[in-house]
Amino acid sequence: MDKRVGFIGLGTMGKPMAMNIKKAGYSLHVYNRSKEKTKPFQELDIPVHDSPKELAENSEVIIVMVTGPEAVKKVVLAENGIVEGLQPGTIVINMSTVAHDTTTGAADIIESADGKFLDVPVSGTKKPAEDGTLVILAGG
Repeated sequence: MDKRVGFIGLGTMGKPMAMNIKKAGYSLHVYNRSKEKTKPFQELDIPVHDSPKELAENSEVIIVMVTGPEAVKKVVLAENGIVEGLQPGTIVINMSTVAHDTTTGAADIIESADGKFLDVPVSGTKKPAEDGTLVILAGG
């Protein structure tokens, strides 16, 4: 598969979700705010980026799976955030479980930068994330 998928947030849920994307054959790129969580990806020669901006410059689809509203705002809006590197038409999928105002705020910013935004929170825990059996609720 030739789609370049960027994944931001390699914690308890994000790490297995990202690994499943790689197993499915997609070209995976990753970013995590704490670098130690990127080591398993580096060992598999998966590109690890230094910022959400750099990841966005190298991705056609970006999945965000972070801990909460402040983390979403930081990876989307902060200096070197997604919006600074977003390519026109890039799809940003927020899988973080955050409040409506955080979601709509991020959507407005991504869409104003010619990106597309989907709100796709998940229901499940680490085991379903590893097994690829999470319940996914999509809206966009």
